[in-house]
Amino acid sequence: RRIRTKYNSGQSEDVWNYKNDGRRKRDEIVEMVEKICDNTAKAMGGEVEFKRTIGYPCLVNHKGMTDLNKRTAFPLLGEGNVIEVAPTMGVEDFAYFLQKVPGSFL
Repeated sequence: RRIRTKYNSGQSEDVWNYKNDGRRKRDEIVEMVEKICDNTAKAMGGEVEFKRTIGYPCLVNHKGMTDLNKRTAFPLLGEGNVIEVAPTMGVEDFAYFLQKVPGSFL
């Protein structure tokens, strides 16, 4: 899922987005950000209100389906033309399907 953390310093509003590959890790990041915000506010004599908004789910490809797609694509496109990309902070509707059935976003 994408985690959208927004804080308002009285002058401006800042938004941080985090995407990762699991609920546990996402919760750890939220906890860490909340502590940082709280400690920063306290150190400056202020208070912070932390409100969590959860957006799209993480898009996590199923390993077996990804391997099948690679094995199929290599002979068709050439192994040098099939690349794996690093995880990004983008979101995709296809992530909802992957929560229900094994698949791989190409």
